[in-house]
Amino acid sequence: MPTIEIYRVRIDPANVERLLEIHDAAVAEYQEQVPELLAAELVRLDDEVWLDILRWSGPVDPSRIEAAAACTPTAAELHALLADERGHDRGELVHSAGTTWATAR
Repeated sequence: MPTIEIYRVRIDPANVERLLEIHDAAVAEYQEQVPELLAAELVRLDDEVWLDILRWSGPVDPSRIEAAAACTPTAAELHALLADERGHDRGELVHSAGTTWATAR
């Protein structure tokens, strides 16, 4: 069953440009190590607080996740930029309407 993880993190505003610059490449590198990662999205709540939302195809051994976070310099840098964790939730994805709402606008 798919799972969603939501990390609430503090990101120094001085690091936002770099975070956005490397995000896609780091996620792609990460997915090479852990293909269960289906998507990674960033949501800015305010100048310093962001959500890092991860969608997984199913449960993943935490040791694989840790190893992937250090697998390449870009993935390690992304992980370091997101390291100031303020909260973490994980849950089973029970229903998703997909992207229908976005195309209807």
